[in-house]
Amino acid sequence: MSNPRPPFLLAIFITAFLLALLLFAAPLITSGVSGYTGDANEGQVPASGGRSNSIEMQTNITATVEALVPTPFSTEVFETAVAVEDAVNESITSYPDPSFAATQTAVDAVQEVAAPVVESEEFMSFVSQVTDGVGDLPRGIYIEGQFALPILQQPENDAMFVSTEDGTTTLFSSAAKQGITGLLAHNYLSGLLFYNLQAGEEIRIVYGNGTYRRYVIEGVYSFQRMNFDTLSGDFIDLATNERMSSNDVFARFYSGSEHVTLQTCLERDGKSNWGLIFVVAWPMGEGVVSQ
Repeated sequence: MSNPRPPFLLAIFITAFLLALLLFAAPLITSGVSGYTGDANEGQVPASGGRSNSIEMQTNITATVEALVPTPFSTEVFETAVAVEDAVNESITSYPDPSFAATQTAVDAVQEVAAPVVESEEFMSFVSQVTDGVGDLPRGIYIEGQFALPILQQPENDAMFVSTEDGTTTLFSSAAKQGITGLLAHNYLSGLLFYNLQAGEEIRIVYGNGTYRRYVIEGVYSFQRMNFDTLSGDFIDLATNERMSSNDVFARFYSGSEHVTLQTCLERDGKSNWGLIFVVAWPMGEGVVSQ
């Protein structure tokens, strides 16, 4: 068992602790009083020693704040912000109306995309030749490096008519009723030119008012006629060997969405009407082009 501590030692320890606490708290109490300038007891005035401690503490606080927030840094940030604001204001005031600048940029971009295609003098000369002021009728077909042919109309109520004038094509009225531009030609005249066409070539259909549409050839299709005594007999697709009726052939090439179909007879084995050739071209996308 340990011996109990003497009472006088405990008293000395408590006394020393109280003295230390008093010495530590005295400056704080004094500084608090020094900050007091008056309230309900206006006659109370801080002691001179308290004022000295207050000044010293304020100095220390100021130094601490300056250390935490350096004045040069704050000034630099402020000056940078002002410079940025001035630059922004200058860029905005360069346009009287900021929305005008954005609108003008958009218009310039659209104009750049929609810039008219520069055509050859040969093509423009052909356009002027076939223009007659009737805007809803095809008046000419032009294929660069191949041919430029005027388009003639079939007589009313004669859908079997094909012009015998060389250097021309004939608008197929039955196809036109379906919204398709069908052009016919005999293979011993202008139709012979259809044999040279290939997929990927561009076709331009010119209208009577000088506008035109662009198409690209999708494919060339050949058929053998099975009955030479009638135009309504069956045909054989030479690429697939599929047998099709004349109505099926017509529906395949002269129905659906708007496109161009060129048709002529295929000559083989000494027969000028041995079969048929169809050249199909689809719109390139920009619609009617006006020069």
